[in-house]
Amino acid sequence: LFSLWKNGTREGGALDEAARNSEVLPAGVLYFSATPPILSLDVEPEPAEVERMVSDKLSRRGLLLDDNDVLAAMERELSGKYLPIKQKKDGSFTKSDALKTLADFGELLSQIENTIKRIGSEIKRGNASAHPLLTKKQDACKYCEMKPVCRLVGNKTGNVSNGGKN
Repeated sequence: LFSLWKNGTREGGALDEAARNSEVLPAGVLYFSATPPILSLDVEPEPAEVERMVSDKLSRRGLLLDDNDVLAAMERELSGKYLPIKQKKDGSFTKSDALKTLADFGELLSQIENTIKRIGSEIKRGNASAHPLLTKKQDACKYCEMKPVCRLVGNKTGNVSNGGKN
C-alpha cells in the first residue's frame, strides 16, 4: 500500500499511465484469515447458500480512509459485506476504529519506515540473532526451510536455545 502511495506513479512505477497523471492516495488495507471457516450443516445446502454462509463468517479487518466517496466506491451499500464497517441509518459508521484520516496513514507509514531503518541498522551492526516465535500454539520453526542447518532447538519449556552453543 505504502509503496504504491509513494512510488507507484514514478517512472517505472507499478501503476499504469492513466494513474501517472493523478494523485495516488491510500484507500485502505484489508485482511482476513486464510483459514476457511468451518460450517456445521445438517443438510446439504445449495452452493450459493454455502458461499453466503462462508462470506458471513469471514471476519474482515484493516484500515480504511475516512472518506465516504472512497468507501462507497469500495462497497456500494456500505453494509459491512466487504468492509469492516457498516453505515447506520443516521449516516455514521459502526466499528469506526477502522476509519483513519490521511494523516493517520502518514503516521503509520512513518512508523513503518522507522522500524525498517532500525532493523536495517541492527543488521548492519551484526545483530541478526534469531528469536522465532515459539508458544504453545505457534512454532515459527515448524515450516522453516533453514531448519536442517539452523542451530535453534526448541526445548520442553518452550524456550528457544542455540543447542548449547554460544
